[in-house]
Amino acid sequence: MPQTVLGFYTNDAEVIAIGTRHLRIVGFSYIPAALATSYIATLRSIQYPRSRSLPQPPL
Repeated sequence: MPQTVLGFYTNDAEVIAIGTRHLRIVGFSYIPAALATSYIATLRSIQYPRSRSLPQPPL
């Protein structure tokens, strides 16, 4: 799949090989990012946007 996507941008086999390795490594980071984004959206939808992991200033 990464070869096909990179093939839209270049015909250079070396660039495609390097880009494929990069996308396979970086692709794993999208899973935690998607989970974090979903979690934040859930908290906002229930009107609880503050993170309790960080100290909050007194009101």
